[in-house]
Amino acid sequence: MLERISDSIVKWEVFHNDKLCEYFPFDEWAQMIADINTDAEWMEFLNDNKELIKCYVLYTCSNNQKIGFLYLYNEDFFFNVVSVHGGGWEKSIGSSLLYYRGLILMIEYLLGQGKKVRTSCFVGNDKAFRFLKSIGFVMYLLTENAHYMWINQKRLQNSKIYKYLHRK
Repeated sequence: MLERISDSIVKWEVFHNDKLCEYFPFDEWAQMIADINTDAEWMEFLNDNKELIKCYVLYTCSNNQKIGFLYLYNEDFFFNVVSVHGGGWEKSIGSSLLYYRGLILMIEYLLGQGKKVRTSCFVGNDKAFRFLKSIGFVMYLLTENAHYMWINQKRLQNSKIYKYLHRK
């Protein structure tokens, strides 16, 4: 997978032993990654699953500030079907636009590589569900615990937030 992807505003770089858990309140972290509670557990999980999971950190290009992360979960052992998960911790004004921009940047990259892109969020995590829907993800499966969603290039580019961020 990629080492770095960027535009003029945000960039994704490969995760290298950075702290992640401490940036989030416990309940927020648990909504993203269940059953892992510390940075040491997260590193062990990544090391044990390095063939299946790739983790990235989102930075601002202007001042190199870390503002979020995501991980890509390989659903088919060939990285043809990739599930995207993550979140952001910076709560300043405008940070949500940076998260949108970052996730859109990663999704565009993956779709451009011919990957199928999916995600999921826990039932009850309304904030994540609204965020993902606004980018263009659609639900294909609802279980007792989770919403499973997919996106393609057309759905992404037709979302209002995509059009806003890519207006000319």
